[in-house]
Amino acid sequence: MRTSYGFSSDDKYNYGYVHDVRHTIRGTTQEISIYIYPHKNIYYKWEEMKKEYEEHKRRLEWIKMEKDRS
Repeated sequence: MRTSYGFSSDDKYNYGYVHDVRHTIRGTTQEISIYIYPHKNIYYKWEEMKKEYEEHKRRLEWIKMEKDRS
């Protein structure tokens, strides 16, 4: 599912997975609620940054070990 937000002509898009759909009927009106899990939320981005940081640390340690061997 894709949703847009904002008031400018260049709206940004969020993507997510539909988690639940609920229908509520009140008289002659039907309400449809769609619950969505974000595709890449803040936690996902934090996890990616953490992996990149740990990989960077490993590379620096490897470079340091190689330098010490010379």
